[in-house]
Formats: sequence, structure tokens, C-alpha cells
Amino acid sequence: MRVERRTRIGLRAVALLYLAALLAVPVGLVVYRTFEHGFGQFWDSITTPAAIHAFWLTLEIALIAVPLNTIFGVITALAVVRGRIRGKLRRQACESGISPQARQAPHASRTAEASLPSVAGLRAGEEGGSPCGTQGR
Repeated sequence: MRVERRTRIGLRAVALLYLAALLAVPVGLVVYRTFEHGFGQFWDSITTPAAIHAFWLTLEIALIAVPLNTIFGVITALAVVRGRIRGKLRRQACESGISPQARQAPHASRTAEASLPSVAGLRAGEEGGSPCGTQGR
């Protein structure tokens, strides 16, 4: 099925405008409420000792959390990609919606996906449930 170029551009524009509205409305509301009583009131609020302490505490926590998350994230990613981890096949099945049994036979999983696209929740293999433990995912 070939879609006209103008239609594609129009649909993209509508989608982008929708996403922009989802972002702009909450941000605009926060900015409006922040400066509702003027810049002076805003400045007085953020220069209180409690606000300054909260800012520095947030900065300290971020300086600790970001490197730790990076280190543990990289270690976990390397372990998942390179190592044999218990539950790796089940996790991949949760992410893709294909049963672990079908994962072991790649040609079977492609056939199942192509022939049964409407029963994605039933491809999990365990009595109609998904391998993630939720029904009808």
C-alpha cells in the first residue's frame, strides 16, 4: 500500500503537534504558576535557606546516583549480552511477546508471528498467559 507524500507529511505534522501539545501544556502551566505572583515572589521563594539546602542536597544525590547507575547499568548490560544468565530467555520473551519455546526455534517464531498476529497474548505458551506473568499482554 503506497501512501501519498502529502498524506504522510500531514500525518506526521498532526502527530508532532499532538506530542508538542502534550509537552507544552504542562510546562506552560508550571511556568505560569511559578511566575503568577511576579518574579520577586519567585526569587524570594528560591533564595530561602530551605530551598538552597534542597538544591545542594539534590545536587549531591545526583552526583552519587548517576555514576552508580552508570556503572551498574553497564555491568548488567554486559552480563545480559555476553553471559549465560538464568532467566535471560524468559526476559527476552517478555520483551518480544514470543514464547521461550518459539525463541529456541527461530524459524518457528517467525512463522508464528506471521500467521498469528491477532493472538499475541496466546503465543506465550503457558495456557494463554504471557511468560511475564500477566494475562493477555
